[in-house]
Amino acid sequence: MESGGSVSERRDELELRFEKALVEVLAHEHDLEVRHREDHIDRRRQGVATLNFTFHYGKDGENAKVVITVDGAEKFSNVLPVNFRNRKGIERSAENCEALVHFLRDHLAECREKELADASQSQLKYSRRDDDLA
Repeated sequence: MESGGSVSERRDELELRFEKALVEVLAHEHDLEVRHREDHIDRRRQGVATLNFTFHYGKDGENAKVVITVDGAEKFSNVLPVNFRNRKGIERSAENCEALVHFLRDHLAECREKELADASQSQLKYSRRDDDLA
């Protein structure tokens, strides 16, 4: 691992790098609508999966397992190994997310189907933007 900063600051930086890399892989390579929990952009948009990350480190501090959960899918979690030794290791770890991709495709499809069913039954609630325009 590179030196500089406290161990806690360094871990936070590496974790954020992995989280951003994973969101980028899911969004750009797999065309999935995802965002990180801390991303406030498009917060009101429906049909976007919000990802949550919990890291568990090994003894060496350079490897971890990350538990990924999705808001609205309480029974789902995905564990990915993460190699924090260098940038390439982080990127490869983010690319190794096939099980997560399969789940997100199904989850987002179910969300869209529910939203369409609610719309056809006029059960959609107005968002703040809709209220502002009325």
